[in-house]
Amino acid sequence: MIPLGTRLRAAVAKPFLPVIFFFAGVTYDTVTLTRIDRLLDNLILMLYLAALGVLIVLKGRADLIKTHGEPVNTGKAAHFLARAEPYYPMGIQFLLGGLFSAYTIFYSQSASLTTTAVFFGLLVVLLVGNEFLHDRLSNLKLLVSLYALVAFCFFTFFCRFSPES
Repeated sequence: MIPLGTRLRAAVAKPFLPVIFFFAGVTYDTVTLTRIDRLLDNLILMLYLAALGVLIVLKGRADLIKTHGEPVNTGKAAHFLARAEPYYPMGIQFLLGGLFSAYTIFYSQSASLTTTAVFFGLLVVLLVGNEFLHDRLSNLKLLVSLYALVAFCFFTFFCRFSPES
């Protein structure tokens, strides 16, 4: 028999914990991301973008292995990647959430909402929708499309605010 306190905590934590983490993440990004031309902010976003690309490639590789059989390389690295595979969607969701949050903050601070309202609305929808994408993150076409969008957003700011401009 499971104690009442444990059951009560599980019932309360399940629906509210993702909401709390979502608002905590957006609040953290709002406080820590200060300027789009700040080197540290750009490095963090670049790291997120690179890690997301690696995870998408690993996810695609894992899907190919599932459909076509065992991989040729069965060394330690392949074993580690196979064990880490269940965590790929969580990492992808975290990185997409961080990138969409950062872009929403930066676009709201620097862009004129009258000219970019539709794009800004899309970013907000994707930021909130990312919380519900966990089950759909096995679709490689969706992942590549989202990656193209976050890369586009990154390079739009990165190239626009580079030191040469």
